[in-house]
Amino acid sequence: MSSLIEIKDMYKVYAQGDEPVHALDGVSVSIDYGEFVAIMGPSGSGKSTLLNILGCLDTPTSGSYLLDGIEVARRNRKELADIRNQKLGFVFQNFNLLPRISAVEQVELPDLYLGRLSRAKRRRRAVELLRRVGLGARGKHTPAELSGGQQQRVAIARALMNEPPVLFADEPTGNLDTKSSIEIMNLFTELSNEGITIVMVTHEDDIAAFAKRQLVMKDGKLIKDCRK
Repeated sequence: MSSLIEIKDMYKVYAQGDEPVHALDGVSVSIDYGEFVAIMGPSGSGKSTLLNILGCLDTPTSGSYLLDGIEVARRNRKELADIRNQKLGFVFQNFNLLPRISAVEQVELPDLYLGRLSRAKRRRRAVELLRRVGLGARGKHTPAELSGGQQQRVAIARALMNEPPVLFADEPTGNLDTKSSIEIMNLFTELSNEGITIVMVTHEDDIAAFAKRQLVMKDGKLIKDCRK
């Protein structure tokens, strides 16, 4: 089976005055289906740029990117949005929940955009996903009625709504206490064991240790690729 993610000779160059800045400088990497990968590196290393390109939120200056067999590096904005909706789930540091709607309605949102399920099936899947992340009794609660860890669980359930093969997580424990962080990482481990690919940016060594593979970036280059 081919890799889920395969990038080759990827560059992202920004103009800064008269000098080009290489946010990505010839990065090549493959990520297989079901892998749990942490991307690490200091500020300015290129890890967030890499995640944004992998998540079809940005495009490279040059290089190729195959996602689930589809070449996406040269897609236009609408095509990238369609790929995101159909194949990708996102979990962010700040949860990105809407303040006035319930947890179950938050989880339903991706399918409202995609329009794949009937209203009844959408609600059943959202309820099932909340139960999967340990919030079966919290479906009617708004974000203000949930702890930070619970809000992140809602965000994970939402990211799973359209059954994406990969979840991208950007500092998913950055706003959580230690106990909640460990709970979220254990949930990611369970999802990875079920076959979902997880690609996570973090600057915390103890959080990265949950991943089965660590990619270390520096000055736009991939300098280390470690597997457990």
